[in-house]
Amino acid sequence: MTFSPAYVKRYFSSIAKEKYQLSLTKFNINKVTGIILLILILGTSQMYSQGQTCSTAEILCTPNAAFPASTTGPNLGQVPSCAGNQAVNNCTSCTVNSTPRSSFYTLTIVEPGDLYLTLSNSALIDVDFAIWGPYNSPDAVENCDGGNFPPGNPFDCSYSGGATEQIDIPNVKKGESYILLIANYSGSTTDITLVPNNSNGTNTSELGGPLAFTETQPQEFLINDAPSNLQTNPAISDPNLSNVNFSGPGITNSSNGTFNPSSAGVGSHTITVTGDSWGCNVTTTLDVVVELDTDGDGIADSSDTDDDNDGVLDGADNAPLDPSSCEDLDSDGCDDCSATANNDFTAGANFDPANDGTDTDGDGICDSNDTDDDNDGVLDGADNAPLDPSSCQDLDSDGCDDCSATANNDFTAGANFDPA
Repeated sequence: MTFSPAYVKRYFSSIAKEKYQLSLTKFNINKVTGIILLILILGTSQMYSQGQTCSTAEILCTPNAAFPASTTGPNLGQVPSCAGNQAVNNCTSCTVNSTPRSSFYTLTIVEPGDLYLTLSNSALIDVDFAIWGPYNSPDAVENCDGGNFPPGNPFDCSYSGGATEQIDIPNVKKGESYILLIANYSGSTTDITLVPNNSNGTNTSELGGPLAFTETQPQEFLINDAPSNLQTNPAISDPNLSNVNFSGPGITNSSNGTFNPSSAGVGSHTITVTGDSWGCNVTTTLDVVVELDTDGDGIADSSDTDDDNDGVLDGADNAPLDPSSCEDLDSDGCDDCSATANNDFTAGANFDPANDGTDTDGDGICDSNDTDDDNDGVLDGADNAPLDPSSCQDLDSDGCDDCSATANNDFTAGANFDPA
């Protein structure tokens, strides 16, 4: 069982406020005598142990773990009736008539639902309880006004003679807190446990540390985003948080939670966040997703209709991540984006069927797909100069090139090849 050390502050402040508001000016004595007298009064006055008053209530950091019941302390008297607070919790006329050896605790809801708990103890002795709330602050003792009990009627209570009790609070909300009083009727040594579920209902809520972290928004990044700090709720600057630490892929500053997407890489990542809150250790995990942005246009590929920014939508693009390849709309055998470098993702005339590759003879078919690049009538494989219409071969072996009658820049289809 983990207790919050916050009681130290509360304990001494409650002494100052409630028990020993002494003024040395009332004593017509010198300062030294006054100090000695104050020490004697404090030493002989009734001292309350931790958690034995509302204002010194202990925060249960791990509520489902066993913790010792108080075996000392005063009887605080009768608890106001909880009648009429909630019919479903069977608290219709309960009054805890006596509260010997009482101790106070605060419970915090970290997951909403129905709170149904069985309060039991290891020695199977008679213990009683009362519970007040809900309160909006994790530090529920702010609602103590100096009396023996929190103001108003408890939400639920029991004064049965049994060794187990049932705490029933339907529809609790995340972030709410409650003040729980447990009275040890017999005074014997025993350990208390709060076990989920009882005969009145199934527990669907969750108790935990008083200031659990939650994500404020989906933590999504693009691979080329600049490093930034992950967001938590509450923020790590909250004065009730300390010793906050982030760990996991891409974390470059563990105190601030600085996350570098490029270091983490594309994919889903789990970041662990720990810290101290009201003396309790709290922890959570954040789901962080890094997505690819191939063309760097600020739109994740998963949402971008043109990942490589080449002007051809991904569905029609034969290489949606390569700006130098897209389609051959004019069926000339050349890719309409071939004039662009494969790493040039800037928006421009990437897609240009009229400028998609060399067409030596201007016949509308790119050289890469043209069987006769110079249009001289001799297929490239047999052509001794496949890009020169004035030279091709000497089929009749007369010592003259069969295309020599054609100018070297005349790519018009005609009698280029003429052995005669």
